[in-house]
Amino acid sequence: MSALENAAAVGAPLRRRPSKGTALAELVPDIRRMRPRVVIGVPGDDVHVVANQLAETLLSAVGYDVTNLGVLVPCETFVDAARADDAAAVLLSSVNGHALLNCGQLPRALQDAGLRIPVYLGGNLSVGDEPWEVVEGRFAALGFARVFSPTVDLVEGVRELSVALLASAEARGLRRGSERKERLAAGS
Repeated sequence: MSALENAAAVGAPLRRRPSKGTALAELVPDIRRMRPRVVIGVPGDDVHVVANQLAETLLSAVGYDVTNLGVLVPCETFVDAARADDAAAVLLSSVNGHALLNCGQLPRALQDAGLRIPVYLGGNLSVGDEPWEVVEGRFAALGFARVFSPTVDLVEGVRELSVALLASAEARGLRRGSERKERLAAGS
């Protein structure tokens, strides 16, 4: 059980159920209490470090436990780090337009390694004039939990990530809590 799931499972309910309209600042107390672990980095042959460093700074400031793998990171390194850190999510930043080649296989690689961890991707993900809906659909079909266009503000992206992770952890924790009560009632 991850640290995020554990915090939700031990009966520490969220201060407020997160929703699409919840501001990031409202989520900070729950993020800091649960301290979700995330692995971030720039995959493959991409060397664009600025967005990665900004993401690390913001994620750390609001309460995430961040492992930043840096740039030029192979897929296998993300899998190893996610396993070692018991990560709640993997966050990728790609700017050179080669995201499909550099990280398209990561959700499947995590799944093949027995890890059920959402993968979030943002940046300039393809070269050319493809409509965003096509780009987004391509990555969604590969198993990415959420794909952010280059126009999405970093704070908004972290807010969306936080809403999803906190809601997911609470749901799993509540489900585990009710399963625990059922086992106790059955005398097992």
